[in-house]
Amino acid sequence: MSKVILFIISLVLLLSCTGELTTRNYKSPEKFTGGFNDFELNLGKNGQLELLIETSIEESQNEAGTTWSTRQKRVTGNWTQKDQTIKCNFNESKDSIDIIFKSSPFETFTERELIRFNAKLDTVYIYGLPCIETDNEN
Repeated sequence: MSKVILFIISLVLLLSCTGELTTRNYKSPEKFTGGFNDFELNLGKNGQLELLIETSIEESQNEAGTTWSTRQKRVTGNWTQKDQTIKCNFNESKDSIDIIFKSSPFETFTERELIRFNAKLDTVYIYGLPCIETDNEN
């Protein structure tokens, strides 16, 4: 009897596992950001994630041109994958992440969805801008 119960528990655990995660890295090509923004999403095989955002802020403008500075934001969290769906859970709210764009020329980004993957999972859209999958380390 105990062998049957042990077998059933083992079978349930085996069927409920989604498989081993693989490291995935995504980066925004400059042609989509104009060099004013940079997005990077790193998904670790341990289920941890890191989102890096860098944006440009106009500091001053005069006859010589515009002076820009950069703001950076690093957000962590975890991720899971089941079939062809990746789900990301961030340790900060979207409102907290959106603050990086406050009073910047890119403030309208905050009206967009934070993150969305395409069906093939080779591109992630961060604030609507494509980030292409780069090298993967397993």
